[in-house]
Amino acid sequence: MFLELPSPTTIAEGSRILGNLTFSSRAQIFGIVEGEVTQQTPDTLYIGQPGWVQGSISSHGAVIVEGRVDGNIHSLTQIHLLSSATVRGTLVAPNIAIQPGAIINCDFVMQWAKKQRDDKKHAA
Repeated sequence: MFLELPSPTTIAEGSRILGNLTFSSRAQIFGIVEGEVTQQTPDTLYIGQPGWVQGSISSHGAVIVEGRVDGNIHSLTQIHLLSSATVRGTLVAPNIAIQPGAIINCDFVMQWAKKQRDDKKHAA
């Protein structure tokens, strides 16, 4: 028996969305989004090449950027900028990875999620 994973929600290349987007599943952006992007689940949010987000991103899961983001990115897990990424804004996550070649003009904040901070307090 095979487990079938649902296809991600995809904003296709050539699409342009004006307004805020909220996802509750894996999502891929290859088009242009002018507005806030929110990922409400721990699923991955992927900004592919030539995707471009002109606004802030907030995600409960990982954010992977191969395209362009002009805005802040906040993830409760991790932000990964691939070599073709161009990002301008503030990055906030407990884990931030940047591949050589990525173009960044960012402030960085390494911030643990509240549950992780509480777990560390109780372990001490």
